[in-house]
Formats: sequence, C-alpha cells, structure tokens
Amino acid sequence: MENNKRVILAKAGDWDMWIATVRIRASNLRVWNLVTPDAEEKPQRLVEPERPSTTAIHTARAGGNVEAVKSAMEIYNLDKEVYKIDLADFERQAKALSDLTTFLQDTISAHNITYLKNIEPHPWDILRALKKRLAPSDTTQKYEVIYAYRKMCKEVKGNCPMEDFLVAVESKDPHFTSTYMMKLEDGEINDIYTLAEQFRHRLRLKAIYQPNKSTTHTAFAAKATNTATASKLDTSKSDASKSEASKSKASYKDNKKDKPDCLCGRKHFYSECYYFNKTIRPSSWSSNAETQARVDEAMKEPKAKKFVEISLQCTQDFQAKKSNNNDNNKAREAHPSFSAAVSHGSYSTGTKTSIYDLWILDSGLAKPGDTVASGTQVLPIHSYGTIIVSAKGLNGNITIELLDVVYVPEYLTNLVSMHQFAAKGMYHDARNSRLERDHITLCHIKEHGGHYLLEDNTTTSATTQSPTTQGTMKQSSSHAIIKTATPNQWHQVMAHASAEAISHLETSAEGVKIKDKEFMVLKTNECEPCALSKAYQIISKSSIKSDMSIKPFERITFDLMEFQPAYNRYKQVSHIACDFTDFNMVWTHTSKSDSRRILLDAVTNIKVRFNAQVIFIRTDNEMSLDMEFQAELSAQGITFETSAPDTPAQNGHSERKGGILSTKARTMRVAAGLPIYLWPEIMCAADYIANCTPMQKHRWKIPYELVTGKKPNLQHLKAYGCKAYSLDKEIGQKHKTWKLTERAHIGHLVGYDSTNIFRIWIPSQRKIIRTRDVTFNETAFYQPGEPDLHQLI
Repeated sequence: MENNKRVILAKAGDWDMWIATVRIRASNLRVWNLVTPDAEEKPQRLVEPERPSTTAIHTARAGGNVEAVKSAMEIYNLDKEVYKIDLADFERQAKALSDLTTFLQDTISAHNITYLKNIEPHPWDILRALKKRLAPSDTTQKYEVIYAYRKMCKEVKGNCPMEDFLVAVESKDPHFTSTYMMKLEDGEINDIYTLAEQFRHRLRLKAIYQPNKSTTHTAFAAKATNTATASKLDTSKSDASKSEASKSKASYKDNKKDKPDCLCGRKHFYSECYYFNKTIRPSSWSSNAETQARVDEAMKEPKAKKFVEISLQCTQDFQAKKSNNNDNNKAREAHPSFSAAVSHGSYSTGTKTSIYDLWILDSGLAKPGDTVASGTQVLPIHSYGTIIVSAKGLNGNITIELLDVVYVPEYLTNLVSMHQFAAKGMYHDARNSRLERDHITLCHIKEHGGHYLLEDNTTTSATTQSPTTQGTMKQSSSHAIIKTATPNQWHQVMAHASAEAISHLETSAEGVKIKDKEFMVLKTNECEPCALSKAYQIISKSSIKSDMSIKPFERITFDLMEFQPAYNRYKQVSHIACDFTDFNMVWTHTSKSDSRRILLDAVTNIKVRFNAQVIFIRTDNEMSLDMEFQAELSAQGITFETSAPDTPAQNGHSERKGGILSTKARTMRVAAGLPIYLWPEIMCAADYIANCTPMQKHRWKIPYELVTGKKPNLQHLKAYGCKAYSLDKEIGQKHKTWKLTERAHIGHLVGYDSTNIFRIWIPSQRKIIRTRDVTFNETAFYQPGEPDLHQLI
C-alpha cells in the first residue's frame, strides 16, 4: 500500500509534489538541512566522533598521584558520555541519509536515473542533479498557473470575450480596435471567431501593403562569377544603399526601449558594453571599480557567462557576414541585392505557363514580408534558400549566386526586383538590352514575350514539353540549392568531423559552401562534446585477410552491438561496413536472432541497389550466425570468415568501424543533449552522416561517391538535435474551426529518411514522426526542463 501512495518523479510536472514528499521524509528524519537542494554549497560530510583517550589516566597512575588519577578518571567519564551522545547522533544521521537515499532511488522513474551518473550517492547531490534537470522555472510555473486558470474559467456570455480580444490587440493595431469596438456596439459582430479571422486578414493585408515594416528577410545578396573572364569593377556602395543603411541605423538607435538590461547595470546589448566587448573600447576609457566588481561577480555564474559568450559570438558572426556581403571581392563582377519569388516544385493538372521557368526583371516587386501577393491571393512564404542562375556576359556565360531567395511554390514564375538592383547601383538599360553599372555591361538581358529575362530558359520552357510530361510533378530545378555555414557550424552538422574533413567538404560534396574559412574548426579539447565523447586510447587491431578488396562490397564486415533498451524496445545494432569504400549500413532491432535475416537482406540490397556482389563476409563468432546460416551463404557463393574465439583483434575492420560509428553517435548525442534512450535514431543518423563525410584514406572522397559514382548534395543537413517546428496537419484537416490553434509541434531533429523527409522527435507526445513540412532553429537544442507547447501558447 505504501508503494501505491508514493509520488514518482517521472517528468517536470511531478517535481513540486515529489520534492514536497522528500522534504517531509527528510524533516521527519531530521536531515533536511543537510540535503536541501536550495543550498548552493554541499553540506560538510558526516565525521564519526573519536573515542576519548585513556592516556591521561595511564600517565597519572604512572606518577603515583591518586588525586591526579581520580581527576583524570572524572574527565574521561565525562568525555565518554559526550562521545556516546555524539556517536548516537552520527549513527542516526548516517542511517537517515542512507534511508533517504534509498527512498529517492525508489521514487525516481527509470529514465531519470541517467541524470545521476557520475555523481556521488549523497541525497544532496541527487537532489541538485534532479532539480537542475526537472525543477520547473518561475516562468514555467507562471504558464502552468495561467493555463490551469484558463481551463477553470467558465465561458463568459455576451461581448466580454470580444472586448477583451480587442483590448489585447490594441497595441498591435489601434485603428482595428477602435473600428471594431463601434461595430461590436452596433451588433455587427456576433462571435469571437469572426473577429479573430478579420484581425488575421488585416495583418495579411498590412504585410502586403507595408512590406518595409517586415522584421524578417528584406534584401538578398548575390554574387556573380564570369566563367570566361573576370572583369574588375568598382564595388563601392551606391548612395541609395547608404541612405537605406543610415535609415536602418537611425531606426535601430531610436529603439532603445527594447534593449535588455546588461550585467553592468545599464540598458544595452553585450556587444555594446565596454566591459564585455574589448574591441569597441575607446582608448581613453577606464573601468569603474564598483561596476567591474559587479560584472566579475555576475560572470562567476556559469549560465550568465555562457549566455554572454554566445551573445558576443553571434554578434561577431553577424559582423563577419555583414562584412563579407559589403566588402566585395575583386574577382566578382557584381553584388546586386534583390527580392525574388521562386517556384521550384509543384503539381499541375494542366499546361504550365510559358513563363514558369523564366527569371524576369520586375520593376513592381516589393521587399517580401511573411507573405507574397498574387492577384487576389495571399501566398505564404515556405522558406529561403540560395539559387544559382546563368546569364549571358560579354565573353561567355556568367553564373550569379542568389542568396536567401524567397521560396513560394504556388507562384507562377520567378521574379527579380529591379528596384533592389538600383539600390546597389545596377540598372537595366532597356535600349541596349543589358544590365550595367557605371556604364559597364555586366550581362545581357533578353526580351521574350514582353518580359525582360535575367536568365534565358526559353528553350527549356514548359511550353516545349510533350503532352506526356504535362500533368506530372516537376521533380527538381536546374538551380542548385546551397547551404552556407562557418567551419564550426559544418563541424556540428557533420557529426563533429575533423577539421581536415570539413576543409575538403566543398570539393567532395554538392550543395556545400563554407564561409569565414579563416576561423578554423575547434580542436577536440576545445569542443566540449568532442572532449567528452572521443576516447584517446589507441588500440591496434590488424586483421589478417585472405584477399584484398579491389571493388566495392567485395568484402564486407559484420558486427553485432548490444545497447540498453531504447524507446522502441530495441537493444541490438547490426553494423555492416564495406572494406573497400568504408560505406556503412546500420539496422537497429530487438533480438540477436534478427541478425540472420538482416544480413541476408543486406546482401540482396547491395546486389539490387549498388549492382555489386558480396564475396566475403567477416565477423566474430556470433552464435546466431550458425552453421545452417553459413551453409545458406555458401550456396550463394559467399565465403564466411570468422575470427578466433575471444580474439576481436582479428575482426579489426568491423570493430574499428563500429567504434568510430559509436563515438560519432555519442558525440552527436552529447552535443544535442538528447536522452540516451533515443540511441536507435542517433546511430542511424551517425551512419547517414558518416557515409557523407570525406575520408583522408580515400583522398578526401566520400564513401557515398565511391559506391554510387555521384557526389552527395548536403544542403539539407542541419545541426543534429536542433529545435524543429513540424506542421500539425490534423488541425487544418480535422478541426477546420480551430482558427487560432497553434499549427506546429515543437520537436527536435533526430534523423534523415531522405533529402527532404526528416525524422522529428516530439517530446510532448513521446513519439517520432516523419515529415517534410518542418522548419528548423539550428541555434536551439533540447532542454529537459523546457515547458511543452501547450504551456507556451
């Protein structure tokens, strides 16, 4: 009965009730002051009292002084009584702490035990570790109270809900509030759903007709490279761009009320503080002793120090990106900024328009906000990317790389803003059909069907398609999508690969661009996940092979690895590695007996998918691969090799590749902070990324290329474990009246099923989904104490 009444700490919502029961138990045992997690410093360890010494008695007896002996005996007896009291108190406290430790272990759910690794088994250490992970913050508790309060509130009749709504949105749109307050009084509005829909419609219209107020993407940079010749042009900013920059800067300075409180006591960003950013300090500046002491004291807090460092790093990255966009390279022909609406992949049930694949100069295209207007429709922006278009230069074709291009699948063509070109000093000369700057021709513009084309795709336009190709999905575009990131960001995306591997990524794969190359990848001891996860012990495992591999999959190695039970009850990993290309194949499953079927399926998969024949399979003495199984392989012409019993060194390639894959997966998990029970997803993701990582032994080629003959495109890769917002399709399909309900789940990236299908872990629903409709925040990762979505909305 007692166990049934115990409160079990399984999630953050159980913390308050659980810690209350712990406080009661510890108070009854009279040790709460020794274990309270609110104490920043650990209480002193219990010290067993020392038994009183009889040395004084023996000394007095040796001197023959009776009075001295009597006095020494009295002191000894007194010390003995005190010792007995202290010993009883020590034993009571020791037993109480032991009982409390047992109580804590019995009331913690199994998946929370992982937080107690590598800590001392003392109740204070246990409570501090659990509090750090599971105790809700003040903000979370506030949302919980608000959410509970709103659930308890009864629906109010009359106009009160609509009046509250109008008051709430007044700061966003005062004119809307005043107008609809009058309509409410006149009885023209009957329900809050109609009112909310009107407000959303007005926000869309404001985004269309007031695009300059958008706080998202405004102007987009481009760079051009002439494939035949490189002309030297003046790349200084035009007066128009300087004017826009000065206006933006003035607007930024006027917005002081949004600036946060700095640790120095003033209101500004850390990048603007002389105490944190040494690069902006005036030569005559000197610090205030009192302020400096306050800053130093605040920086002793690890969270505050980390937050300041991240803030300064983000500012540094932004300034570097801004500098790269403004400081033009002499080898480039031009750096225009423009807006574009792109249509890359969509379904069509009829004939596509003749302008579907064209890039058209448009004088009426405004800077996009969150939506794009098309006739009477408002089209949502799905994402931003990089496009490479081809234009006709003076001495041949030139390629223009367009950064942060707006992606709108429903739009009928591709538009480039002439206004944004003009802001950078580039103008369309319609008389001479060219794009020029300072009277120098950058590229030729072709007139087609009343349109001016930056890129001439008229020969491959949709109008030339045969009837058999119409009505199908356009699979992809000739324009390449490129992912641009710093070396350290690629280090994180590529499962913490080495600096050398990252430096060869641009030439080894497609869709990859590395910026700020002067900032090298952190060393292993400088990157915390690498330092925590990558072992330093070097073990030599040379495998004696009967034959050397001369082609892919001629010889493969098989290794069966065992893990603790995962979220889906899997416990085994079957790992196959190609001896010639180091290409990996991973399966996660429940029992060892599954390995027979997996290995046979792998042989078939290799034959069908890669047109290769497995001849040798080497493994250790795995009992599940018995003689009957080996005979089945022999019938297919496959030689089954095994190592000597208890001699894993002879299975060197498999053991070594399995160890590398495990280390990569461990580093990914530590960096992302994901729970260990997600290891099946992490191992498969590590396998996916390992096959796309350049290897020095293959002259920095990628295993995927060695197997398929094609370079992989890595533009879809994201920082592993980053926060993901996946579309909740049920809201729009099953609950069409839920107009104001949140449209996304908060999850985290845990794997890739293809280049556009991602595996997302949704902690609030305790499940993993496959989805294409998802956006990512690569700077945010899993925090166990974060509130769920319903607590945030």
